[in-house]
Amino acid sequence: MLNTIYDLLDNQFTENKKLRENLEKSEKEINSGYKGEMRMNKLIEVRKDYYEKVNTLAEDTRTKVTSLLDSAESTLKDVITATPGADFASDVLVIKTLVSQSMPDENKKAYLEKYKDNYSAMQMLNNLLYGKEITQSPLDEIKVLTVEILAFIENCKKPEKEMECAISLDKRGVILAQLTELDELLNTYK
Repeated sequence: MLNTIYDLLDNQFTENKKLRENLEKSEKEINSGYKGEMRMNKLIEVRKDYYEKVNTLAEDTRTKVTSLLDSAESTLKDVITATPGADFASDVLVIKTLVSQSMPDENKKAYLEKYKDNYSAMQMLNNLLYGKEITQSPLDEIKVLTVEILAFIENCKKPEKEMECAISLDKRGVILAQLTELDELLNTYK
């Protein structure tokens, strides 16, 4: 999913840049070749065409990205609500007893390894073994990511935001980091 979304965003950025460069070239040609009302009409025509293409591209990107993120959210819901196996309840009783008696780190790691493929079990074990309670759900994170990506798509329509978009798409950019985290989460609990 990470590569697909990244490629969609990168494609939108690249295409918008090409469209803007073509607009500037057309405006230059119109400004040097036409005068008066004809010049104005031609400028309006090329700008209208430019904005239509930019908006269509953004809408197409938004639709595809939203579909992918909706699918990821659905998968996350399945991951979060997946129940641990039948032996988990008895393991929890053992863990509670052992934790009160200072459970060795090797035993803690063994239980975490045993249930590493179950999100709910991992949450409970982290709380039992280390007193770490996770307060933010991955579902909250995907909602934040969705808002940020949709804002990015909207910003990339604006020529004055080109540098900001380029920085966001950089390999060290925030969007890529968030997509990487989401991919890791989805791949961990397949």
